Amino acid sequence: MKITSLLKDTFVYGITRYLSLFSALLLTPLYTRYFLKNEYGVLDIFNTWIGFASIIVPLGLIASILRMLPESKNDLQKERKTTNTIFIHLVIQSVVYLVIMFFLKEHFYKLYGISSEFDFIFYLSNVVLILQLFLNFNLSLLRIKFEKKKYLSVTLTNLFLLNILGFSFVYFLKMRIESFFIASFISNFIALSMAAFYNFKYWGFNFDISYSKRIFKYAIHILSAALLFKLASLIDRGIISHYDKSLDAMGDYSIALRIGNLITLFSSAFTIAWFPHAVHLKDEKGADAKFSKIHNFFFVVMIVFISLLFLFRYEIILVMAPNYFETYFLIPFVTYAALINGSVYFYSLGIHFTKKAKVISIAAVISIAVNVILSIMLVGQFGLYGVLVGTLVGFLIWVVIQYIYSQKYYKIGYDLKYPLYLVAITLASIFISYMLDYALAFPYYLSLIIKIIILITVVAVFVKKYLQELKNIILKKAF
Repeated sequence: MKITSLLKDTFVYGITRYLSLFSALLLTPLYTRYFLKNEYGVLDIFNTWIGFASIIVPLGLIASILRMLPESKNDLQKERKTTNTIFIHLVIQSVVYLVIMFFLKEHFYKLYGISSEFDFIFYLSNVVLILQLFLNFNLSLLRIKFEKKKYLSVTLTNLFLLNILGFSFVYFLKMRIESFFIASFISNFIALSMAAFYNFKYWGFNFDISYSKRIFKYAIHILSAALLFKLASLIDRGIISHYDKSLDAMGDYSIALRIGNLITLFSSAFTIAWFPHAVHLKDEKGADAKFSKIHNFFFVVMIVFISLLFLFRYEIILVMAPNYFETYFLIPFVTYAALINGSVYFYSLGIHFTKKAKVISIAAVISIAVNVILSIMLVGQFGLYGVLVGTLVGFLIWVVIQYIYSQKYYKIGYDLKYPLYLVAITLASIFISYMLDYALAFPYYLSLIIKIIILITVVAVFVKKYLQELKNIILKKAF
């Protein structure tokens, strides 16, 4: 497998990964100018809850498609049995979830200090969640079957509608934060209709109880890890909301996450494309060398992405959220946490290949416990920094545990000097950007020129060996 092939899949499959977050990111410059900080904090709470519930409701079944469907060996009847069994489970679980949330509404409001004026958003956000759940189910089918053009048409339609409608509702109709959820409802409904049409051949009612048990046996540990991390995310927000009752800190936290997670526009896209390839590569001759090569390439690209983000974070804040310069020093913590979390797709391969998914649950429990304990201990003295340190350390423990066990089950000779390069270069970028933005009295144009020269130097040093392959990755060829 060539890097060019993987990068084309990265572009196609991952362009709209975490679609709602990505779209919210594109709308951030508008929202930060029209919404108050506490409104943006409420928006972040509902979006975070959607992310959390999207893990609870499917119980890991959507993620299991990527591992279970290839076992059908392109037998349509077996594929229908897999997809229909999962689909019927999702319908039942969605209905149960909506009923439970109807009765728990007041408890949800009390937990996050939200008033009843947001009732409409509460109900609509839960409907959006269900639409996203079934959309992700259909997108996973397209993804595992490498239906690139269909996948791209669905996701780009969703993205286009969400941003156009979100912008129009706020800018022209002067709507408040409900605009995002109304736009999400319309865009997800249309995208789901398209995806369901593309997957028409899988429609049916072939439910198999015994197969259901087999799927859940694998999915339950994927669920437990994802659920724990989403729960930790909600706990972090609960800690922050108690630390600052005004929810202004929640707004700063949300913007720091938006900007710091910019690197996931590549890392999430890359990893969502990488895992199906890895599953098919594991039994090939020379698989170890291929895994190592892709690992090195990933970190080389991330060196450039993160250096770019750290060097120009002042300018990024100025464009995206000029009222949130408090996030300048928060962004590196978020970025490193996102990078560590993304790297788990390399360092846990042996666990997935051998289906030793129990390790994932154990690592998640330890990681979340450390995260929550550190956040509670540090938030009083360090505020948001304390919460972000807890998250960062938690993710690091999460990856290290899986790496140790993964190497035990399926050893891969990763070159770990590349992560060390990344740490050294990006820490230098943090220091240099701070000196240029605040400490030194350089004219702005001179600071900008210095930043550009540094970035070009980083690219020239670390990407040189991959330039030939990168030259083949242009938009036309990707399509």
